[in-house]
Amino acid sequence: MASKKQIQANRRNALKSTGPKTPEGKALACLNATKHGLLSQEVLLPGEDEDALKELAERLRAELQPVGEMESLLVERIIDAVWRLRRLSRVEAGIYTYELYEE
Repeated sequence: MASKKQIQANRRNALKSTGPKTPEGKALACLNATKHGLLSQEVLLPGEDEDALKELAERLRAELQPVGEMESLLVERIIDAVWRLRRLSRVEAGIYTYELYEE
């Protein structure tokens, strides 16, 4: 258990650790824990092809032809899910390649 002195020191140190202040710093810091991006708030991660995501979205909207707000929201969720599942396929392939050739 921490002593009273340690707790006070921790509290003083915590006041110094306020995190990023600028919008650029915050945007970068929000990706700190990103490993595979499946649970990321951002659908498009750095290094991914924005045009490919837009093309996928256009094709799915054209095929599904949502009518109304609810259907539009569902199509957006489908687009996000398909994009993330494609990413997962690449992550999975990378893991197996690493395990096969790096051991």
